[in-house]
Amino acid sequence: VIYKKAEQGDPVAQYHLSMQLNMIGVTSNYEEIIYWLNLAAEQNHLPAINNLAGMYYNGIGVEQNYDKALYWLNLAAEQNFPPAIHQVAKAYRDGKGVEQSDTKAVQLFERAVEQNHLPAIDNLAVMYTHGRGVEQSDTKAFQLFKKAANQGFAKAQYNLGIMYLKSRGVEYNRDQAFYWLNLAAEQNFPLAIKVLLQIHLLNPSE
Repeated sequence: VIYKKAEQGDPVAQYHLSMQLNMIGVTSNYEEIIYWLNLAAEQNHLPAINNLAGMYYNGIGVEQNYDKALYWLNLAAEQNFPPAIHQVAKAYRDGKGVEQSDTKAVQLFERAVEQNHLPAIDNLAVMYTHGRGVEQSDTKAFQLFKKAANQGFAKAQYNLGIMYLKSRGVEYNRDQAFYWLNLAAEQNFPLAIKVLLQIHLLNPSE
């Protein structure tokens, strides 16, 4: 049914078909995935645009092309699509496909944060920890990490745990650190698992 709808030009079906092909995990499917994403993207289906841009940005199934990636990302970002805004922010932060600008990155992260985009909340917090594009503030970083962590975002849960361990932006609290690191580890976040193992090896009784 979904294939028939996709062939009939339904952008939602085209997008879902690309997702199904991607879940199968066969690299030979990349050409077909990009075919369906292109069709949906040309009909302004924002998730398809974002995924197609991601494939160009990371060179998955196609030759890496930042210009094409950013063309599609900016198209979606202009329509206030948070994942695209977030990805453009990362491009400015990393200087990939655009001139590096922490200030521009922060502005874009903040736009995505206004829509409660969890990866953007976490990345904006990281900018505060390093003072990149903003005045350095562990307190602000802690608040942002906690906002995303409370909504179940594993990376933010890990970062929040580290803030408690290193008493950055908050008083040292081993119990809270373990609580948040364990939550991240339960979601198989690698760094959280690594930290907990290291602590256990150093202190086997814990």
